[in-house]
Amino acid sequence: MTPPLGSLYASLQNKELDALLVSHQPNIAYLTGFFCSDSYLLIKARKNILITDSRYYEAARSALKNFQIEL
Repeated sequence: MTPPLGSLYASLQNKELDALLVSHQPNIAYLTGFFCSDSYLLIKARKNILITDSRYYEAARSALKNFQIEL
């Protein structure tokens, strides 16, 4: 888990939110450490999902071990 994600989980819990959808690419890169130009990040208490297109699928699977990668 990256440090920014740890504090984000705490914020979600404190605000009693189920999930957060991140769509701004610089924020996704900051939270994951992985940059791709076309993606969304869904942060949940038990699962992180990166939604991207086929250009980045294999690279994301290799780089992001604690994330579910979806097309």
